[in-house]
Amino acid sequence: MRGLAVWMLVSTILVSGCGVSSTESLGTYEPTLYVEGYLIAGNAIDSLFVGTTVPLFEAYSRELSAIVDADVAVEVDGTIHLLMPLAGRPGQYHLPFLLIEAGKTYKLSVTVEGVTATAQTTVPSPPIM
Repeated sequence: MRGLAVWMLVSTILVSGCGVSSTESLGTYEPTLYVEGYLIAGNAIDSLFVGTTVPLFEAYSRELSAIVDADVAVEVDGTIHLLMPLAGRPGQYHLPFLLIEAGKTYKLSVTVEGVTATAQTTVPSPPIM
């Protein structure tokens, strides 16, 4: 009886090790566009990053994931402003002449190779003390 229990335990361990690995169940890797940035009242848009994801077990590098040819735009009060790439900083875009105003709504649009990511936010007003 004891030998049967040991055999069953060993068999279970061996059979369970022959299945699909945990990373295989994730499917095929597809790069995903992502945007990182902040709108701060009273400041210009000084650094908005546009990049792509990397495969699960690949070392992340901000420079290698950077997208340098994105069309980046911000709409406020019905006017569309195009952000410009920052020289020497791959994936970074800025808009130095537009100051962010509290209470206004900003719509972001980033397009890369036919894929568009959008976002919208209303900048909060300062707290009343």
